[in-house]
Amino acid sequence: MRMLVVDDDDQIREGITHGIKWNELGIDGVEGCKNGAEALARIREIYFDILITDISMPEMSGVDLMRCAKEVFPDIHVILISGYKEFEYAEAGIRYGADDYILKPIHINELMDTVTKVMGKIDNRKENLKNRTMAKELLRNQIMNKIMQDKIEDPLEIQEYLLSNSGFKRIH
Repeated sequence: MRMLVVDDDDQIREGITHGIKWNELGIDGVEGCKNGAEALARIREIYFDILITDISMPEMSGVDLMRCAKEVFPDIHVILISGYKEFEYAEAGIRYGADDYILKPIHINELMDTVTKVMGKIDNRKENLKNRTMAKELLRNQIMNKIMQDKIEDPLEIQEYLLSNSGFKRIH
């Protein structure tokens, strides 16, 4: 998994990016950016599974970054961090799909627990996608076998299957 950390505070950004052995949790690529504009440019270049971003930054807020990042990669998971206790920030983040919200000062154990929970969500989504893909493939194979063995005799049923599930397009 890949993770991007965005914070205008160098110490926080570098601490999160390099101060934790993320590879031991299964994150093999961690990068840091100092603002939302830089981060969005990087997101457009490479896929990140997790985005950890400060809410209050110059040029682009973390909430705006999250919205733009989700336009590029709708399945990116976002953890917002902020020094503010006002609920409006968390509420805006949750409304736009943040997975969690952490207040500064950041406690390493809380951050690692939050990232681990998000990684669990990502793993579950991937497993569900894999299972759905396998189920579709099995169904496709069963229907194709029935077609090949002449067990489906209605040409309209065959046509409907081929048009809706097998990538064939109606020409006329």
